[in-house]
Parts: sequence; C-alpha cells; structure tokens
Amino acid sequence: MKTRNWTTEAIRPVDRVDYWRDAVSQSVLEAAPSALTRQFWARMSSRELGELRFSNFRAASHKVERKEQHINNQSRARYLIRAQLAGKSEIRQGGQTIVLLPGEIALMNADHPFVTSFAKPANCLLATVPQASVRTHALGLGTKVPKKVVCSEGLRLVMINQMRLLACSKDLTQGDALMLSDHVCNLIGHFANNSVRSPEPFIETIMAYCRRYLSDPTLSPGQVAAACGISVRTLHLRFQHIDQSFGRWLLQTRLDACLNALRKLDMQNATISQIAFSYGFGDISYFNKCYRERFNETPTETRKTVVREKLS
Repeated sequence: MKTRNWTTEAIRPVDRVDYWRDAVSQSVLEAAPSALTRQFWARMSSRELGELRFSNFRAASHKVERKEQHINNQSRARYLIRAQLAGKSEIRQGGQTIVLLPGEIALMNADHPFVTSFAKPANCLLATVPQASVRTHALGLGTKVPKKVVCSEGLRLVMINQMRLLACSKDLTQGDALMLSDHVCNLIGHFANNSVRSPEPFIETIMAYCRRYLSDPTLSPGQVAAACGISVRTLHLRFQHIDQSFGRWLLQTRLDACLNALRKLDMQNATISQIAFSYGFGDISYFNKCYRERFNETPTETRKTVVREKLS
C-alpha cells in the first residue's frame, strides 16, 4: 500500500502544469491537464492499493483530457469514479456531457477519451478501479458512461466518506482499505446502473451512516431509515439478520468509540464527560453504568491503565 502527497506550492509557476501532469498520471490515470488560469495551483493526496488508486485533490481552474494515446498505454480496462466535494466538473465523453455538483458522484469509462473541465477551483475525490471490480456487482452495467450515481443522500454520504478515508486516512490498514474499496465498488456497481432497480442497502452501509453521525444524541431508526431510503421495518430486519437490534448495536458502537478515545494519549486532556458527549451520550450517569457493564471497569480505571502503560 503506497501513499503520496503532491503540491505545486514549491514549484515554479511555469512548471506547475507539467508537475500536475505527472501527479495525475501517476496517482489517477495517464492524461494531459492544461491550466485555465495564470495562477494555477494544485495539491493532492493519493493511495495506491494494487490495481486500485484513490486520491483527493484541490486545484485552480483547469481541464484534463484523456486521449487515445493515453488509453493505449494502460494494461487493463478501468473505471474512474469521481465524487465532487466543492466547485463543479463538466465531463464530456462519447457525445455526452454531464455536470457534477457538490455531493454528486459519477462513473466514467477510462477506456474511452474524455475531457473534464473545472471553470473554477474545485475539490474532488477520485477512484480508479478495474472494470471487473465494478461489473462483478452489476453485470448489466456495460459501458454506458459517464453516468451519475443515483441513490439516497445518506448513501452518497457513505460512499463519499469511504472514498475520502481511502484517499486521505493515515491510520488505514491494508485490510481495512481492501474492505472499504470492495464496498465502494459494490455500491457504485449497483447504483450507477439505472437499468437495474436500486437494491436496499447492505447492513455495512447502514452502519457506516450511523458511525458518521454517532455524535448525534437524537440518532433514531426513523432518521437512519430515511437517510438510507428504506422503511424502519426493513432497518430493524437488517439488524435482526446479524442477531442484533438497532438500539443495542448503536449503544455498543458508542461505547467502543469512547473506549478507543479514552485509550488515546492525545485525548488525555479531554474529560470523560466530553468524550461521552462527543459520541452521543446525553447522560453521564447512564454512560458510566453502560460502560462498566460492557468493559467490567469504569472509564476512570481505563484511563489510569493507559497512564500506567505509558509510564512502564
């Protein structure tokens, strides 16, 4: 697993486009960027995981063109997954043009030439994956791209968050990265194919949404079900399939998050109450009771153990 950071900050203005061309070609796909402003700047963090590539970039207005000569140099058929975080992208490919706005995700076929333009500064997440990784989950997808991924806002947030973790997280293990990348490909494969009815989300997707909003003390089955585009009954059935209930799983997940926070040395200045509140507990007495029942020790005892281990 290889990570890398790119920035034009220390590069002479006259050399920045060439530098960005190398960055894009090595971290995303071989292509030819060109600046649309004299004050061009760009930066990107990227992760390479076998044949999978994930990146997060911010850049001034520019365009990126992928030509036949670039495509001929690649060894395998690939898709490019793009999530727009800020600004907007105009994507032209195969006679089609789509505009991607913040919060939207698109699937592009990297085996065909395309031009992506950014009229103003933009921030995007990118994932380059073998086409087989996506088609495994949607055999009817074919090559009808560029195509926006159509699903509920909650699921889009889950996919964007997972792509951001894959591109930027410094703490991600290779096993975690492989699991997340497979999950992203799974979801993209399902929801990019408009000819296939969007399936109900997997339990992992529902859990990922809950973890994102773990700090919200009002997080409820109704809120989660609405965000994931399912009924409350279906939500409870998903948890029943793993021998859990929504309430019990949410409580355990919050307690586990508090345990991890209490064990972190950089969280030693935070009070126990602050940690409990930050993970959705509104009653410190209830938190202490549940914590002791789950871990057979008090939060204070957990913190003392961490201090002793540090001193030993």
